[in-house]
Amino acid sequence: QGQEAPRSVLIIKRIRNSQRSCVISPTSERGYLLLQRLRRAERIARRPEFKKIQKFGVRTHGRFMTLLVHPNQQTLDRLGIVASRRVGNATRRNRAKRLVRELFRKNKISHGLDVVVLVRREMPDVDLPSLIVDYKSALYKAAKRCR
Repeated sequence: QGQEAPRSVLIIKRIRNSQRSCVISPTSERGYLLLQRLRRAERIARRPEFKKIQKFGVRTHGRFMTLLVHPNQQTLDRLGIVASRRVGNATRRNRAKRLVRELFRKNKISHGLDVVVLVRREMPDVDLPSLIVDYKSALYKAAKRCR
């Protein structure tokens, strides 16, 4: 009764010879929620990579996002996010990016694809189940056209 749980704890786990950091934050009485970060190999970060995907990739429009998909030479899917100022202020853009990372993490198809998500203005206001349906349909449509 007298002790409170810490707000968040950073844990380093060993996964397949690479270190992965996870933030664990307490959630009410249910226990702890594990928030995992994307590995460096799962991220698209450099401008030339974004440009290549934009030039040669397959563009698929969803209701809340647009996907650009291009095959890469790896077996690992990679994610890039574009959230322009049109989406809103920094809080709305960051929420949109967190939602996209969660969608990517939960719905991988493991075909060795580079996926760039262009966030639309309405995305931060939509509930997660609607986003999952939109993301899956756009991703499978793009993956089919990409082969």
